[in-house]
Amino acid sequence: MTSATESGVGGINFGDVELPDDVKKELILEYLKGAEGNYREMYQIATSVNNIPTIGSVEYVLDPADLTLFGSSETNTAKLNNMNINPNVDLYWT
Repeated sequence: MTSATESGVGGINFGDVELPDDVKKELILEYLKGAEGNYREMYQIATSVNNIPTIGSVEYVLDPADLTLFGSSETNTAKLNNMNINPNVDLYWT
């Protein structure tokens, strides 16, 4: 379990605060709940292939049971092809 922050707008940062994992999970789920009351949101992913950086938008859905993110995007796009070559990406919630 880790902290989630959103620069300049607030967010959740547990820092040195000791909370039970179930309380942390509840707070994270409430924070990540979208405007529609679900966990389907647009994220930005950034990666680099052959030392060339790239960024793109991907829709992700959070499974609240185990905090797994599932992404969906058009097939055969540069961002997905880059992720196949270099699966190390940065993920940003927008």
